[in-house]
Amino acid sequence: ASEKVCKDEMDVLNRKLIHASFGLEHLLREISQIYEAVCYCEGTADEKLKAEMFRLPEMAAELMIDGYPLELIDGDAAHVPLKWVSAVLNKVLKELDNPRVLVLSILGLQSTGKSTLMNTIFGLRFSVSAGRCTRGAFMQLLPINDMLKQECKCDYLLIVDTEGLRAP
Repeated sequence: ASEKVCKDEMDVLNRKLIHASFGLEHLLREISQIYEAVCYCEGTADEKLKAEMFRLPEMAAELMIDGYPLELIDGDAAHVPLKWVSAVLNKVLKELDNPRVLVLSILGLQSTGKSTLMNTIFGLRFSVSAGRCTRGAFMQLLPINDMLKQECKCDYLLIVDTEGLRAP
């Protein structure tokens, strides 16, 4: 009986930990929301603030070029920050001198190991852990090996990891 109680307590603590985890993706989500709000406040926002805000996509683009995943769809609010994503991707394209990009996405049922599969095949950094499911969609830029560039006819892969189908 005490083993079951201990297991139940561990399950409760594990769920709390999953919901309490805080990472760079959460900060970038908030930054994207602020950026979108400033973009929609044409004429009302302070010009100095707007100038600072328009540097944010450049910083996110640098993270993306360095291999950090960027949130494409906010899975908690089912929101796509179009102005933010467009600005970041435009900065990426400008920084990499308009590379040829092939987009690869994965789709499947919830909790079937999509993120783990992509991480294993491509050596990516999509968040994975026991009991954690992807919420929304994340994208990560992967440079193509020089030997494969001619065969693949692209310079980069943009891998999109999606939330599982039938997710609550």
